[in-house]
Amino acid sequence: MRSLTLRDVEDVYAYAKDPQVSQYVTWQPHQTLEETHDFIQNYAFKKYTENELEPYGIVLKEENQIIGTIGCSWHSRKDNVMTMGYALAHKYWGKGLMTEAARVLLEYAFESQGPYLIMAWCISF
Repeated sequence: MRSLTLRDVEDVYAYAKDPQVSQYVTWQPHQTLEETHDFIQNYAFKKYTENELEPYGIVLKEENQIIGTIGCSWHSRKDNVMTMGYALAHKYWGKGLMTEAARVLLEYAFESQGPYLIMAWCISF
């Protein structure tokens, strides 16, 4: 996993435009490369400057390609609860990649942020 850069626009767009992927997240499929560019420039970069644990790109090592994103954000700082969200290119579902990424992120989040609880759930519209 790593932070996203503007060089990742095409990789992120490749899965973010897929309605199968977006049906389980809080955002609609991306319609243009510009929309993906804006997501990285205006959302991801802002989160990085705020030291948030999102969104990290999930990298397919063999091809150095971003195939998804994962992150943790504060649901309630008062209650010390975070949420975890993720999206993965449909082609890579069922291969254990998200389990591996989630395990790494959860370990890091508990060590670095110290939440009492990290929640995740599936959204289906």
